Amino acid sequence: MSNGTYDELETQKKAALASIAQLDADDEVGPGAPHTDDIALLDVLPYLTLNLAEAPRAHLRRLLAPGTSRCN
Repeated sequence: MSNGTYDELETQKKAALASIAQLDADDEVGPGAPHTDDIALLDVLPYLTLNLAEAPRAHLRRLLAPGTSRCN
C-alpha cells in the first residue's frame, strides 16, 4: 500500500468522523419549536385525509414539497 492511498484513506476517515460528530451534536440539540406554518399545515391534515383528491393544490404542494419536512 502506498503512502498516497493511506493518506487518502486517513483523510476520508477524518471526514467521516467529523460528519458523525456533527450528526451527534445535531441530535443533542433536538428539533426546534414548531413554526407557525407547521401548525397551520397540521390544522389542515384532517381535511386532507378525508378529501385528498379534492384538496387545494397549494396545500398539496406545501405538504408534498421536497425539503419541507423538519423531521430530518
